Amino acid sequence: MLRDLIALLRRSSSYQILLC
Repeated sequence: MLRDLIALLRRSSSYQILLC
C-alpha cells in the first residue's frame, strides 16, 4: 500500500509540474 501511495504522490507531483 505504501508503494501505491508513493506512486500516486509521484504521479500527482509530475502532473502538477506539467500543468505549471
